[in-house]
Amino acid sequence: MARSEERDRELSGLRARTECLEAEATCLRSGREEARKDAKCLHGERTRLQQDLREVTSRAEETESTLRAANVRLGEANMDLQREREVARGRSSSSWVFLLGSVVIY
Repeated sequence: MARSEERDRELSGLRARTECLEAEATCLRSGREEARKDAKCLHGERTRLQQDLREVTSRAEETESTLRAANVRLGEANMDLQREREVARGRSSSSWVFLLGSVVIY
């Protein structure tokens, strides 16, 4: 009778351990499903971020190109302005000389 009680206790312990392991397995399966959902969500977010990066990169390249062209035009405008100032200085000097000459003549 002692052996059968001992065996019953062992079986009871094994049942309890089995129930515990089954509960743990259920919890792990649930966690695995959550992890899959999270991974799927993260993959979608990564895809969206990559698309955003491509769009931003494209716009940045367009902006850089526009900026380079604007800088070239600005440089040309500055050179034109400098030439106009030099010409204006030349006219101003010759006008001043002419004016002085006119005063002397009169």
